[in-house]
Amino acid sequence: MKGVSLIGVFTLGVAIADPATAQSMRGTWCPEEPGNLVYMDEQGIGFGDHISCEVSMPPPTDQLAYAAAATCTRTYSTGSFDANGHEVFYSEQDTDVSRIVAVLLPDGRLALNLDAYNQTSILTRCDF
Repeated sequence: MKGVSLIGVFTLGVAIADPATAQSMRGTWCPEEPGNLVYMDEQGIGFGDHISCEVSMPPPTDQLAYAAAATCTRTYSTGSFDANGHEVFYSEQDTDVSRIVAVLLPDGRLALNLDAYNQTSILTRCDF
């Protein structure tokens, strides 16, 4: 995944979007490089099929920047089923991510930084 620090994004003079035309950060975001989809909604943030994060405040619908504390959980299928035929899942806390920062860019892309990796991923809104 291509990444730069958020400080680097601002140092390079990348502007944030115009507040008057800003779109919601909520929705499904696709990485420009190979990687996981990012889901942002009123419940929190999710990555791919396995990681969901409860956040200290939900992603905004009308703000250009967002920062929140996060508690993330990795959930995987065990491959087995319970007595009622429901799939059994295994969950564990993901202690790598504790803070999420996102900035809407003027071109409609999203810069997303996770403290665990100290890299900023550039995402585009998924079109499917």
